[in-house]
Formats: sequence, C-alpha cells, structure tokens
Amino acid sequence: MRILIHVLSLALIAVAAQAHTRLSASTPADGAVLDAPPEQLTLQFSEPVRLTALSIERSDDGKQDLEPLPSGASAEFSVPAPPLGDGSYVVSWRALSADSHVVSGRFAFALDAAAPPGLEN
Repeated sequence: MRILIHVLSLALIAVAAQAHTRLSASTPADGAVLDAPPEQLTLQFSEPVRLTALSIERSDDGKQDLEPLPSGASAEFSVPAPPLGDGSYVVSWRALSADSHVVSGRFAFALDAAAPPGLEN
C-alpha cells in the first residue's frame, strides 16, 4: 500500500509540474531570421497571465523595457516593436500566472535586411 501511495504521489507531482504556464508561441518565432523589422511582438501563453515585465535587448546595445505593458490577464499579448536595426535580439518577459506563480522566459530572433526574402522561420 505504501508503494502505491508513493507512486501515485509522484504521478501527481509530475502532472502538477507540467501544468505551469509556459510561452506557447511568439511572433517573431524563437530563432527566426527576418529580412524586415517586425511591426509588433506577440506572445502567446498556455493560459491567461498578467504581464509584469517585457524587454528587448540587442547583442551590442543595452536592454530596452517595452512599456506601457498591456493591462489585465490574457493568454496573448501584442505590443508595438521599437525601431530595430540589423542584429540579434533577445525578448525577455516575466508574468504572473493565474495560480500566482511568477513565470519568465525569453526568445531570440535576428534581423538581417540582407537576408533573402522568405528566409524567416
């Protein structure tokens, strides 16, 4: 009986660990190489969250916070992209999930105006 309880508790922990909020998609996609700057950045989450921080950083420049942040909880956020030149960018985000956990992550993309059209991922 003890073994059964132990196995069931491990299974419940595994299910709970998989239930945490995650970034399910972004535009631009992680790893994309774009031939033109994006007009906006879009983040899609696996469940509604409150976005608490969003920034973009170019490899040779400093971090730029993107504000104002959208208010309220949602599973998708779109914000206007700042003017971007050629280079590699990392978008970092932090959010508060519905179960009050702080979640964070990042995705990267590159802008190369010399890239042939259609190269984006």
